[in-house]
Amino acid sequence: MATIKRMMTQAEFAREHGWSPAFVSKLKKENRLVMNKQRTLVDADASTELIRKTESPEHSDLKEKHAADRQRKAEGKGGTAAVSEKRIPKSQEDPTYWISKARHQSAMADLAELELQQQRKELVNRERVVTVSFLIGRMMRDAMLGMPARLSPEFAAMTSAFEIEKKFTEEIRIVLTDLSKLSIDDLSKALERDDAK
Repeated sequence: MATIKRMMTQAEFAREHGWSPAFVSKLKKENRLVMNKQRTLVDADASTELIRKTESPEHSDLKEKHAADRQRKAEGKGGTAAVSEKRIPKSQEDPTYWISKARHQSAMADLAELELQQQRKELVNRERVVTVSFLIGRMMRDAMLGMPARLSPEFAAMTSAFEIEKKFTEEIRIVLTDLSKLSIDDLSKALERDDAK
């Protein structure tokens, strides 16, 4: 058995829910109302369900307050003053407001996570890493460029290409091994010397 649709005008739909006609027009513009083909009548039950599904969860307490105010108004106790005092700011009615708010909250959470990682010493200062990398590269360059001056007298006395290659390889290995043995303390001291210059 097919259910009968309750079709009504926007004004009737607004009265049924205790909303202003302007609010119902806003819902129509946001495509949150189920309308007939001519877009003149509202399918009351389908529209109520669609509005319920698409409402912001942050408005649940505000929704309860408005319902209580509407009930007081209907009983004649003057709930209208409270409704006008606690009106939602225009900026919060805009859907992009909630998107921006969600992005802001996400960015704040990311920032808090970064600060926590920094306190736990899980993150390092990028500038310091770049400086230390440069320092290690410079030490390696200096050690390699110092080899010809140090080895040339020995090589001048050698006649065997094999002996020269063996000596040269040994010296390179010594330089690289010394660099690999640098500790954090050694690098910190080198950084301090470099900062003092």
